[in-house]
Amino acid sequence: MVEEPGHIKKGLDVYFTMAGVNIRISREITSLALLMNDEKYSDSITELTHYLKNAVVIFDWISLHIREPLVAKLAPDFSAIKETFESTVFSRNEKTRFIKVELEKIVFELETMCVLIKEQKQIKG
Repeated sequence: MVEEPGHIKKGLDVYFTMAGVNIRISREITSLALLMNDEKYSDSITELTHYLKNAVVIFDWISLHIREPLVAKLAPDFSAIKETFESTVFSRNEKTRFIKVELEKIVFELETMCVLIKEQKQIKG
């Protein structure tokens, strides 16, 4: 794509960055899955339901804006998902601290993706 005409290359760096964000999110999810499966993780963390509910809203926003580039819906509020991390449940032990760190990394990458989508809309606009 780098050798394509200028109108096709426009915003190419944003697309590469988005691909990198997706890869990092996938890695964080894989790390969590490996912990849960390998360690036969049995602790119940109800805060994960709150996290998931808010993450779905963010993933839906991202999906909508990738499918429908002309949509101009306000970016999701990340404060609700970040509230999850204030729970003391994540300081129980090494595993729960690891879970918190991985979830925080996912939120960081989701925030980055939202910024990239806004940037992409400005390039196209």
